[in-house]
Amino acid sequence: MWGSPYNDHRGTAIEQLIDENKFVVLNNGQPTYTHHTGLQSHIVCHTFGTKSTWKVLHGTLGSDHCLIVTCINISPAEDTDYSQKFIMSKADWESFKTNSRKLLTPDLISGNKSIDENTTALTYAITTAAELSIPQLKNIKRKRLKSLPYWNEHCKKAIQDRNTARNAMLKNKTLDNCINYRRLKGKAQYVIKSSAR
Repeated sequence: MWGSPYNDHRGTAIEQLIDENKFVVLNNGQPTYTHHTGLQSHIVCHTFGTKSTWKVLHGTLGSDHCLIVTCINISPAEDTDYSQKFIMSKADWESFKTNSRKLLTPDLISGNKSIDENTTALTYAITTAAELSIPQLKNIKRKRLKSLPYWNEHCKKAIQDRNTARNAMLKNKTLDNCINYRRLKGKAQYVIKSSAR
């Protein structure tokens, strides 16, 4: 069903689960596990099946499994946040109390108005009191994240060696290539952990 060369009770159980729940298998036959030609099934609800794509990336990030990207081609409804960001630690609470008393009058909420009108009036009064008493954050352009401080040439070389060994193992699954990949994978993990200390 998803390209695995094996047929066992676990696969049959997964197949039954997929049938009972009307799931769709996204796998395209690419192996997802680096130690053998094993596959993992990636399933989605049938309503997303025709709107989804699936691919395996070349890279493991130190895991036994390849990176897998599943895209559901549906644009989410965007909700823009226009709320103000107040610096609460610098608030002038006495000023806020005074402004609130001026703006939150007994006649602000009325039985003659709808709930929405009363909510809008109350929200406006509280927000105005806050704007007059609490400083706000300015919209600052976000700076690019700094690179990891411990990342060095040793880390870079260890990752390159591990990836080269993984590619060689995937092309030709000999015992020597598998042993070499596992050795260099462990070495890369050790180098990165040592550098991070």
